[in-house]
Amino acid sequence: MKTRILTVSLLLAFCFSNTGMAASGKSRVFDLIGNDGSKIATIHIDGNSLQYEFDNSSEVMVFTGDSLVSLHKKNKSYSIQSYASLESIASQKAAELSNSPVNADDKTAMVLDLKNETKRVAGVKVHKLVRTANGQPDAEFWVSSELAPPSLRSLGEKLRKTLPKNYWARVHGYPGMIEIIMLFGVPLRGTYQGSHTFHARAVVNSGSETFKVPADYKRVDN
Repeated sequence: MKTRILTVSLLLAFCFSNTGMAASGKSRVFDLIGNDGSKIATIHIDGNSLQYEFDNSSEVMVFTGDSLVSLHKKNKSYSIQSYASLESIASQKAAELSNSPVNADDKTAMVLDLKNETKRVAGVKVHKLVRTANGQPDAEFWVSSELAPPSLRSLGEKLRKTLPKNYWARVHGYPGMIEIIMLFGVPLRGTYQGSHTFHARAVVNSGSETFKVPADYKRVDN
């Protein structure tokens, strides 16, 4: 899976600060549970970082104070991308789209719309995020910006202001979980065409967690 919002070369992965440590201290943990009761992902959150790990993937992602780092377990490599570079890429993409003609199909394709409607999921306040495809709502997510570290919230605000609202329609793409986290916050519940697809379950946390780049992993360019 690729984070198509900014760069197709950025894979879902494990991200950590430039010091090599992703999270430490007291954290909150949520499992995302699918329709069949199986765990599909785990989210670890502390004050400065957010780790997102898909249960069926060898890759993990962590957002930190100033950067996004991808750790690829299979080939023992990692890459780092700063928030500043993501903002720059978004600005360049917005400029390209503003100078390109709008196709008729772009007006009816996929759009993400964050609503004012709120509720609580797993004890956390969440906002409704509606995905519209071809003019009809086809999915909704309940996302929490409060769970995101301050720097990630700031990044999301900047990206939403920079990218056009019909960005996904213009690029003919669909956002994944990582794009949603980056733009809007942590998804704790999601439905598709009215069917329950996943929900968050708070996990009792045993205490502090520390993540480091394995010594035998090689850094690669994005």
